[in-house]
Amino acid sequence: MNAAPRSPLVTVLAWLLMLGSGLLLPISFISALMLLVGSHGTASATVGGVLLIVFAPAATLLAGFGLWRRWRWAWVYVLLLALAVLVVQIVGWWRGPTPQYSYVSASGVLNTVSASEAQYSPLLILVSGVVLVLLSLPRVRAEFFTARSAAPAVKGPVAQPPDVPTAKDAIAAARGWRVGHQGRDRMYYEERRDGAWQRLDIEGEMLMGEAHHAVYLASPDRWRHYPDWARERREEIVARIRSEFREPDYVYGGELGGAPPVARASVRNPSRHDGQRSTNWLTVALLLALAAGMAWLIWSGLGSGETRLPVKYFGARRTVTRLADPAMYWTALGLYAALGVGALGLLGWGWRAARSDRSS
Repeated sequence: MNAAPRSPLVTVLAWLLMLGSGLLLPISFISALMLLVGSHGTASATVGGVLLIVFAPAATLLAGFGLWRRWRWAWVYVLLLALAVLVVQIVGWWRGPTPQYSYVSASGVLNTVSASEAQYSPLLILVSGVVLVLLSLPRVRAEFFTARSAAPAVKGPVAQPPDVPTAKDAIAAARGWRVGHQGRDRMYYEERRDGAWQRLDIEGEMLMGEAHHAVYLASPDRWRHYPDWARERREEIVARIRSEFREPDYVYGGELGGAPPVARASVRNPSRHDGQRSTNWLTVALLLALAAGMAWLIWSGLGSGETRLPVKYFGARRTVTRLADPAMYWTALGLYAALGVGALGLLGWGWRAARSDRSS
């Protein structure tokens, strides 16, 4: 079976993960060396900090590559990573700001901890939410959990290895017909005539549920466009197809009419796509909210001449001004602009993919 069509949104996410984690690798390498030599700055290191700084960038870089290659473990890793980020940010928002407090240490020294703002980022909440929704789409899941073909397609004539007959091939040869799957959705019926296999394509659709495929058979009017050897044998061939593609593993939808098989008209089951359509609208809403939020941050920053750094631990997300710290000010606005343009770009890619899917 061929692989499911690749979503450009997942490909963009994979490249962003590889780029971002690749930029953090030098920091991870230096931190690892400091830990190995027992540097003074590593005395208070925690297990969570080591995992986050030393190991997470390398693991995320590999997961980004795996996401690009559509490896299943990478899908699970990125999904859990986005879920963990979302939970941590929501917990930080729920706890709120920390007031100033003092305590006496074991040695009798009075220590004062300054007040801090709530440790969360609305930007990270939006981004992690968008990633979770994207990876949860049925079409995206199918890219990782649909069986792939054993070898990639090769253009041009190639030497074919000798076929090794199997029990299934022997049965098909004995009765003179066989059925099978072609790609993710379509199926076929083949019949051996004059020493060669003749094929009829069958429209279908992969489903999520008890029935893993829907089968759409041609109507009698459309069947008349089929080759001569099959034109007057519709009932016989349909009975053979139903005997192999049996319910409840397969469900039979309405009959196809209109254009002949060469037109390959695409027929969809509206009830199956209702849930996916709702999820797609949620993704659009999150991406629009992200783009609108970034536009508001840029507009307010340009108007007031100051903005906040979009980091969690850097002077408690300190405010930077255009006059006092122009480099960090324009860096922050540039990051907001990149995120906003990226969100709009994802929307554009999704719109083109949706149009292509409707016209295919």
